[in-house]
Amino acid sequence: MDFTQDHEKYAEKCVAMALSSEQDVDKALWLSLAQSWARLGEQVASVQHQSGAAAPSLRGAVKALDLVGTRKD
Repeated sequence: MDFTQDHEKYAEKCVAMALSSEQDVDKALWLSLAQSWARLGEQVASVQHQSGAAAPSLRGAVKALDLVGTRKD
């Protein structure tokens, strides 16, 4: 099972929910969740890389966060 792809999928779904939310407080919550999923996915990928396992990129989720303008490095 590829956990990092799951993280990316969840982050992208959260961004989609943020974009469809009408209330600013809801948008902020969804974007915060998206950031959390993306960061968790990056951490999983890092651990997989360190252990020698294949670690796919989370560029899609990170790009979505960049498009929304909320990604914090």
